[in-house]
Amino acid sequence: MCTHSICDLPAVLSLTCTESRMTQMVSSINVGFLALILLFSVCVSYAHIGIAILRIRSAEGRQKAFSTCSAHLTAILCAYGPVIIYLQHTPNPLLGAVVQILNNIVSPMLNSLIYSLRNKEVKRFPGFDSSINMGNHTMVTEFTLLGIPETAGLEKVLLFLFSALYACALLGNFLILTAIISSQRLHTPMYFFLGNLSIFDLGFCSTTAPKMLSYLSGEGRGISFQGCVVQHFFYHCLGCTLCFLYTVMAYDRFVAICFPLRYTVIMNHRVCCALSTGTWMSGCMHSVILTSLTFQLPYCGPSEVDYYFCDMPAVLLLACEDPSLAQKVGFTNVGLLSLICFFLIVVSYTRIGISISKIRSKEGRQKAFSTCSAHLTAIICVYGPVIIIYLQPNPSPLLSAIIQILHNLVTPTINPMIYSLRNKEVKAALRHVFFKKCFSLENK
Repeated sequence: MCTHSICDLPAVLSLTCTESRMTQMVSSINVGFLALILLFSVCVSYAHIGIAILRIRSAEGRQKAFSTCSAHLTAILCAYGPVIIYLQHTPNPLLGAVVQILNNIVSPMLNSLIYSLRNKEVKRFPGFDSSINMGNHTMVTEFTLLGIPETAGLEKVLLFLFSALYACALLGNFLILTAIISSQRLHTPMYFFLGNLSIFDLGFCSTTAPKMLSYLSGEGRGISFQGCVVQHFFYHCLGCTLCFLYTVMAYDRFVAICFPLRYTVIMNHRVCCALSTGTWMSGCMHSVILTSLTFQLPYCGPSEVDYYFCDMPAVLLLACEDPSLAQKVGFTNVGLLSLICFFLIVVSYTRIGISISKIRSKEGRQKAFSTCSAHLTAIICVYGPVIIIYLQPNPSPLLSAIIQILHNLVTPTINPMIYSLRNKEVKAALRHVFFKKCFSLENK
C-alpha cells in the first residue's frame, strides 16, 4: 500500500523488496542540484534587484520597484517548499503529504490571485494579441534566417553535402537503435544509454537540418515566431541533455571498470531509468530557462536572424530592449553546466585511468581501455563546439557556424560509426537483424 496521495518517488521506493538507497541518493542529488542552481540564480537576480532598489532616492520609486517583484517572490516561497521532501533522507509522511498538496493544488490557485490582485495591468487588460503595436512598432510575427555567413553561391554544394550527412545520421542512429532493441545481449546499462544517445542524435540533427536544407534548396527562408521558439527550445533541450548523458555514460564506465563485480547491482534497471529520466528532465529545465529569457523580450524589428537557425546569441541581437541580462544568464548557464559535466567526466576517467594502471596483464588493460575509447572520442567531438561558441565574448560568425554544423550534423553522423566499427556485439546484432530480415523476405 502506497501511503501517499500520489505515486511519488519516496513513497513508492519504501515499498520495494530490494535495496533502494542508490535510487534515493540519485533522486536527492538530481532534485537538490537542480533546485540549488535555480535558487542560486533567483537569489543572484534578487540581490542585484535589491541593490538597484536601494539606489532609488524617492520612497515612492522604491515602493513601485518592490511591488513589481513582490508577486514573484511570494510565488517562489510557495513553490520551493516541496523540494524539502526530496532532500530528506526519511521524510515525514504527513509533512510530505501536506506540503505536496499545497504545491499541487493550493499554489496553482494562489498564483492567479498573486499575479492579478495587485496588478492593475492584468486586471485592466482583457487579452493578448500577437499583432498588437508596441509603442510605434509592430511586434515581429516572422523571422528571416539569413543562412550560413559568407557562403553565397555555395548553396548547391552545401545542399548536397548536408543532405548526405543528414541521411547518414538518420540511417546510422536508426540502425544502432534497431540493433539495441532487437538483440537481447545488448540489453545492458551501457547499451541502454547508447540507445538514449541515438534517440538524442536523431532529434538533435532534425532540429536544425530540415529548415537549413529547405532554404538551401531555394525555398523560403522565413520561420514563424512560434517556430523559432520551438526550434530554440528543442535545440537547447537536446544540447543540454547531451552533456548530462555523456556524464552519465562516463559514470557507467567508471562503475563497470572500478567495481566490475558490483556493476549489475549498482547499475540496475531502476537506477538506469532514473539517470536517463534525470538527463532529459534537466535538459528540459535548462531549455525552459534560456527560451523564456530569450523570448520574453519584445521583438519589434528588424526580423533578419544572421544565422542558419534560431540560436540564442543571434536572436537576442534583434530584441528591442537591452538583452544583456539574457546574454549573461545564457553565458553563465551554458558555461556552468558544460564545466560541471566536463569536470565530472574528467573525475570519472581519472579514476578509470588509475584502475586500468593497476591491471597487471596487458590484455586486461587493453580490453578495459577499449570499452572507454569510443566514449572518449565522442566527448572530444562534442565539447569543442560548446567551448568555442558560447565561451567567447565575440565569436567569429563563420567559425561559429562551421563548428556548430560539425556539432549538429557531423557528430550525430559519426557517433554510430564510433560506437559500432570497433564493437563486435553491435556488429553481430546488426548482422543478425539483416539476416533475419532477408530470411523472412525469402520465405514470403
